[in-house]
Amino acid sequence: MPSRIPEAIAFEVMIKAKLRPVGTYRNASSPWECICETCGELVTPSLLSIKSGQGGCAYCAGKKVNPDSAKALMIRNGYEPLVDYPGSKVPWKSLHKKCGEIVYPKYNKIQQSGFSACNKCSKRHVNPLEAEQLMIAAGVIPQEPYPGKDKKWNCLCLKCGQIVQSHYSNVRDGGGGCRSCALRATSSKRRYSQDFVIAEFWKVNLIPLEPYVNTDAPLPSKCQVCGNIPSPTFTAIRAGVGCRYCSEKLTSPEKAIKLARKAGLEPLEPFVSGQVPWKCRHIECGSEITPLFGTILKGNSGCVKCNSRNAADKYRFSEVMAAEIMLAAQMQPLEPYKNALAKWKCKCLKCGSTITPKLNNVRSGSGCINCAEVGFQPNKEAYLYLLFHPELSAYKIGIGGSTNKNDRIKDHQKYGWLVFKRKDFKIGLRAYEVEQDVLSWLRGDLGLTPYLSIDQMPQGGHTETVDASEIDLSTIWAKVEELSKVKK
Repeated sequence: MPSRIPEAIAFEVMIKAKLRPVGTYRNASSPWECICETCGELVTPSLLSIKSGQGGCAYCAGKKVNPDSAKALMIRNGYEPLVDYPGSKVPWKSLHKKCGEIVYPKYNKIQQSGFSACNKCSKRHVNPLEAEQLMIAAGVIPQEPYPGKDKKWNCLCLKCGQIVQSHYSNVRDGGGGCRSCALRATSSKRRYSQDFVIAEFWKVNLIPLEPYVNTDAPLPSKCQVCGNIPSPTFTAIRAGVGCRYCSEKLTSPEKAIKLARKAGLEPLEPFVSGQVPWKCRHIECGSEITPLFGTILKGNSGCVKCNSRNAADKYRFSEVMAAEIMLAAQMQPLEPYKNALAKWKCKCLKCGSTITPKLNNVRSGSGCINCAEVGFQPNKEAYLYLLFHPELSAYKIGIGGSTNKNDRIKDHQKYGWLVFKRKDFKIGLRAYEVEQDVLSWLRGDLGLTPYLSIDQMPQGGHTETVDASEIDLSTIWAKVEELSKVKK
């Protein structure tokens, strides 16, 4: 018969497993009352189970559920439980606050999906815009208009880059957007260090409140922007999804109006969601503007007139210094200098053409658009593209020449970028003008600054990037289509 393990050694083993013994130690095979240092729950693992690597806390492993924690999760997802916790797979009688109906959701479905799925609400009319936002939040981008909740919807998976056929009703009820990625995740869940996960959450302004379990486990986190506590999965964070209270429709209209007025705005139309531009009047200057709610949450009015004036002050140079910068780039000014963000009429000393570059772009390395020897040619066919990078949580807009060997899209794809949309132009100058107008809208109207650094984009183009948590791809492309109708 094996000898009894000394209590001192047994105690040391439990402490290393992040378990603090509070009960009496009998032997290696008997249950031993301990407090889990990770979640604070009282558990009773045996010393033998710890030494064999089975794990000590059933709550952290997902085998047990704390009734109070379960109720808190239901409340965060819009449900008010009307009876005690019945079990993770048992229908739980609750009041759905959104529609006021008595429903019976299962805790495990809410816990796995990370958002509420009310059957009563699902039977009502589906707003196509809300349906598209839900799909994007699930990591897939619709490639065609909303077909119906139970019909196949062709979408682009942000994670694997493949065109997949998803169902709105399946995603709404907690299913994944891409079945292939879901199967791969189930068969082999990649492990990440706690420090790495925390760093990725911080990138999208979220502070994890609990330890990381795995890529598909909801992780309650506090949003540094709006103060709410969403529970995104790490997979969603890696796909570019941030706080759903900031980015989707979960902020109440009443709260949105209060925050808008706090930012110096008077709403002129009802609030829809964080991803839809909101028509408001800037109280300070009287301008009518359409900022995104994420901009308002940061305390920024989003007023292009005021932001442009402030930005111009930030990048102000003396006229002598500005002229020296342009002459060093082989451009001779033909009119007085205004500011670094304004178009400046100049003569190219290389080709003799008249151009209108911005001083700030010239300082970043841009030259005469007509002198480009490779890539883009203003008088030839060209294209405008919108890319996304799942790992960097970034979007990028840019242009390239259709008749040149140097393909800018392929240059970016080598570094993990994926194509969302591409638009061809018969005249390259039109593509350039649309690109510049979109960038002005992103930087001026919406107040979105360049997101990535030069080190993160060795192939170039970091100044045309934006944070994926600030805006969605569909909104950017809708602006491209709007401006393209004017400049064909």
